[in-house]
Amino acid sequence: MRPLKRYSSPYRFGNRVRLVQVAGMCAFAAICVKLCLLQLVWNEKLNDRAASQFEGQRPIAAQRGSIVDREGRLLATDLEQVFRVICNTRESASADSVARALAPVLGKSVAELRQKLNTRRGYIRLVDGVGEATRRRVADLKLAGVGFERTGRRFYPNGSVAGNLLGVIREDGSAVGGVEMGFDSLLTGQPGTEFLLRSASGRPLLADRLPREEPVPGAELMLTIDERYQAVIEEELDSTVRGFDALGGQFILMDPANGELLALASWPPLDPNDLPGWRPEGAATRSVSDQFEPGSTMKLITFAALFEEGLIPDTSAIVPCHNGRYQVANRVIRDSNRHGYASLSAADVFHKSSNIGTVVLAQRMDKEKLYTMIRRFGLGQATGVDLPGEVKGRLPRLSSWGPVEYSNIAIGQGVAVNGLQMAAAYGTLANGGRLVRPHVIRRVRHEGGEVATEPLVIRQVLQESTIRSLRALATGVVEHGTGRKAAIPGLHIMGKTGTAQKLDAEHGGYSNKDYLASFAGIVPLHGRELVCLALIDRPRGRVEGGSVAAPLVSRAMSRILALENEHTNREEPLYLSRSGSLRVPDLCGLPLHDALDLLPASLDHSLQILGEGVVISQSLPAGEYPRDAGVLRLDCRPPLDTMPDLSGMSARDALRLLSGLGARITVDGEGSVRRQFPAAGSPLDARSFIRLGLES
Repeated sequence: MRPLKRYSSPYRFGNRVRLVQVAGMCAFAAICVKLCLLQLVWNEKLNDRAASQFEGQRPIAAQRGSIVDREGRLLATDLEQVFRVICNTRESASADSVARALAPVLGKSVAELRQKLNTRRGYIRLVDGVGEATRRRVADLKLAGVGFERTGRRFYPNGSVAGNLLGVIREDGSAVGGVEMGFDSLLTGQPGTEFLLRSASGRPLLADRLPREEPVPGAELMLTIDERYQAVIEEELDSTVRGFDALGGQFILMDPANGELLALASWPPLDPNDLPGWRPEGAATRSVSDQFEPGSTMKLITFAALFEEGLIPDTSAIVPCHNGRYQVANRVIRDSNRHGYASLSAADVFHKSSNIGTVVLAQRMDKEKLYTMIRRFGLGQATGVDLPGEVKGRLPRLSSWGPVEYSNIAIGQGVAVNGLQMAAAYGTLANGGRLVRPHVIRRVRHEGGEVATEPLVIRQVLQESTIRSLRALATGVVEHGTGRKAAIPGLHIMGKTGTAQKLDAEHGGYSNKDYLASFAGIVPLHGRELVCLALIDRPRGRVEGGSVAAPLVSRAMSRILALENEHTNREEPLYLSRSGSLRVPDLCGLPLHDALDLLPASLDHSLQILGEGVVISQSLPAGEYPRDAGVLRLDCRPPLDTMPDLSGMSARDALRLLSGLGARITVDGEGSVRRQFPAAGSPLDARSFIRLGLES
């Protein structure tokens, strides 16, 4: 039997058509809604996402500003001769294979490189500070995704000279210690921006037509430091520390008239170029970051308080010294010599540095008077020096001073200071009794001009009669007291020695074998009086300040004096007004004969000319209104108006020759000079751009 045929109902067919129509309309509506969302709601977000995939930007490092000494001699600069190795992990082979290929070339472990490559997708910075030779070896590997970025490397042409003061720029570009860290924001400049497009695979494609923001170079810092003085002092400090097998040392040379630090040396030295041998503690400026008990150099402040209170009307008056042993409460105070003194004049108490005599004199005044004087000298307070990491020292609260504590502090125990605090305190003997803030930045030069550091007087500390009395005592220390070995024939030197017992951390109390030997004083140099502070930590053998630190001052300052005399060509009177109504002109960059024509012929300054040719620096800043008699020094050099032939020179020698010109200098490569722009004999001026190419 044949099966019956089924015929669709027309109603069933119509339902299907309507169902298809409804589904189509819903799909169309969904598409419209999606389009509306894409165009109106998600438009900005999707555009940003697309741009992030196909557009990009990367920073252009700004050239770090140079650091120069007070005469324009180069201390630190950027060399454009190193590279950063980078890897785009979206294009590279496996992290393991790339790490194994690069490790022996870059001197890194496979594990270290593998870890960096596995941190994320995209561009990875593998190694900084790669030289041209290493760059070529990496390029020869032809590894997909591995490339380079040119970066600057910090170069210090004088090696370890002022290394502790300057600080260090590490391979990652971070600044540690000293001027580099303290003024990092000024030196760094502002990075530029390089815009680029990316291919579908993520490879960057530089687009010449895209805008480019050029970097702004960092500011140039001119320090108050004299590189010649610094080098001499560091040599003598090194010789003294090694000769006495000491733990360390410091030397400060400061102009108390304005607080300018002419030298700031620490031992052990630091060569910022030697990054593999660099230690974080080596970047510390110890005159700022370390504190110590001053010992007998503190007696200057004790005697200052006594003079201010009128308690030593006659320095020839006799003071009992109790034969070297004096009981204060439960403590016995002794003098350094074996048998002590029965009695001394007040002057000889200072000259011979008698602890007992000083305590006996100090007991004439209330403890509040000494406390107030110590605070007026700035102890227990930061000096405000423009360097990072300053410690403020330690001055116990007055309420904690009993008879023993008072006696200890009067002779420099139980109180802690940093080197700059003591240098500033002794500076009051040479600047009319004013406490002046020390500083190391002379001026900052940037594209918008330059800003000079103005001297800052913190307060008036001493009256004139006290200054005269203290200067007479300090002179006697060098002439016939404990500081005789600081003497320099023909110079009027004054100061005070110190031999401070170090604290014994293991057994408590003070050590009988560890001392800090010191000398603080005033040394004249070509019409101005400079403060010297020398500290030697834990010398062996002789430990007295008069035997260790005083000879260091004598040797260093004798060499500096000879250095200045060697370069002095002539000295003739220059007259500037005592009233301060005459303004010092800007003489830098002028031929010497033009500079002399600009100087006002008035009253009371002597002129000192060092060298010949063009003025490169002047001791009185342009725009200053000098009020006191003194010396205006003009440093000159033969005019460098043509490009010298630098072929075969090291980068250090070439930069030294070009320093002071004011031109922008960049260096590419490693080794000695093989290429130079402009060519030898080309005209030069401060607007010139100089590029040196080095090859090994």
